[in-house]
Formats: sequence, C-alpha cells, structure tokens
Amino acid sequence: MNEVIVSVRMPESMLTELKSLSKKNHFLDVSEELRSIIRDKAVKYSSPYNADLRKVIDDLQQEIASRETTRKKKVVIDDLRRLLEELEHE
Repeated sequence: MNEVIVSVRMPESMLTELKSLSKKNHFLDVSEELRSIIRDKAVKYSSPYNADLRKVIDDLQQEIASRETTRKKKVVIDDLRRLLEELEHE
C-alpha cells in the first residue's frame, strides 16, 4: 500500500470536533480519525444498500426473537396449567 500525504484546510471548530472524536474513539491522532471516517463512507457509498439490508435483517431478528419468547412463554404457561390440573385432581 502506497501512502500519500494529503493537506486539508478546515475550520478550527471542525478540527476541534475531530480531535474530540479521535479521543472518544481511542485513535492516536486526527489523521486516524479522518481515515476511519473516509473508510466508512467509502464502504457505505460503494454498496449503498448494505445499511438498509442491515436494518431489515436486524428488524427480522428482533421479530423472530420476540416470537420465540412469546412461544416459550406459552409453553411454560401450558405446563403450569397442566401441573395445576394434576395437583387439583390429586
């Protein structure tokens, strides 16, 4: 990988925000934060539907988990009712 030095002019407020982000995200300096942002945006723009697909997948996983939880609750309730009936008949 060839590395190239790039100079960027930006407002001081943006630089301050980048510095705080780099500390928050545990980067050593602003250049690493910029590379991370650029890499994320490049991936996002190279396949724009990934974010939408990820959201749909996450929603489906939550729905499946919710239905599974509901199903398990019904099984437990049915078992408890059966046990209660057995106790009443004894």
